[in-house]
Amino acid sequence: MNRITSLRVFARAAATGSLSAAARQLDMSPAMAAKHVNALEARLGVKLLHRSTRRLALTDAGASYLDAVQRILAELDEADAAATSQRRLATGLRHIAPLLPAFSRAHPAVTLELGLTDAVVVLVEQRWDLAVRIGAPTAATRCWPRAWAARGWSTSPASSSARPWRAVICRC
Repeated sequence: MNRITSLRVFARAAATGSLSAAARQLDMSPAMAAKHVNALEARLGVKLLHRSTRRLALTDAGASYLDAVQRILAELDEADAAATSQRRLATGLRHIAPLLPAFSRAHPAVTLELGLTDAVVVLVEQRWDLAVRIGAPTAATRCWPRAWAARGWSTSPASSSARPWRAVICRC
C-alpha cells in the first residue's frame, strides 16, 4: 500500500466521519479505503479509528496521529505545488513564448499579451481570450464561446481587432 495514499484516506475518513465518503472523494472503492486504513493501523500497531456500521470515530491515538498527518499532508501538497508551478512557468517560457514573434508577424492586427501564472484564471471574468492550461480541467476553469457572446465579446481574432487578445498559461 502506498503510505501517502493511506495517510490521505485516514485524514479524509476522519474529516468526513465515513470510510465510504472518504473513498468516494478519493475515487476508490470503500473496500480499498478500508484496506489503506487497516494497513496503516497494522504498520503502526495501534487502532486509529473506532468503526461501526453507522459511525466512525477517532481513538485517542488516532486523534494525535491525525494532527501530525494533516501537517505532513499540507507540507507535501505545498511542496508539490511549488515544484509544479515551476514546471508550468517553464513550459510557458520554453514552449509558448518562442512561438509569439512568428505569430505576431503573421497576424499584425492581433495584439498579444502573454501572462504566466500559477493561479487559476477564469477567462471570462478576467477578460483573457485564450488559456493554455496544464493539468486536468475543472468546471471553474472552463469557458465556452456562448459566454463570450452573451457579453458581446468576439469569439475570433479575425472579427475583433479593436480589443487586444490575451492569453495566459495557468494551472487547473
